[in-house]
Amino acid sequence: MVLGWFSGGPVSLRNELRDAIIILIPLQFATFVVVASYLAYCGIELHRRNRRSWQTILARLSPAWIKQDQSLLSRNPKWLFRDAGVFMEIADYAERHGNGIPLDSIANLRNDALQIRMVALRTRVRRIYWRSR
Repeated sequence: MVLGWFSGGPVSLRNELRDAIIILIPLQFATFVVVASYLAYCGIELHRRNRRSWQTILARLSPAWIKQDQSLLSRNPKWLFRDAGVFMEIADYAERHGNGIPLDSIANLRNDALQIRMVALRTRVRRIYWRSR
């Protein structure tokens, strides 16, 4: 019995089941291709991120950090969110290349960057909420 309990059922039910399985195969293949492509993309981006130089990382900071103008940052939470990601990348770089940097300082930088990112995210959500009202 190839079809199990469907082998004794009506012929139309067996045909519908066979058609449904045939339709699902391309869908499963397409899903596999999309997921595999995304995982390959993530791996490539991780490799690129790990190979960035110190100057490249610092160049990604917003102009407000370079000018040390905190009022500009408070007006644009999108910059804060992006810059917090750069600070997390700085912590990763320091962890990989900083021989004399204490690990607790790196952990503090990572925690501060995460807190900045959460504040920026909350601010953006609030602004979107108040604009929609």
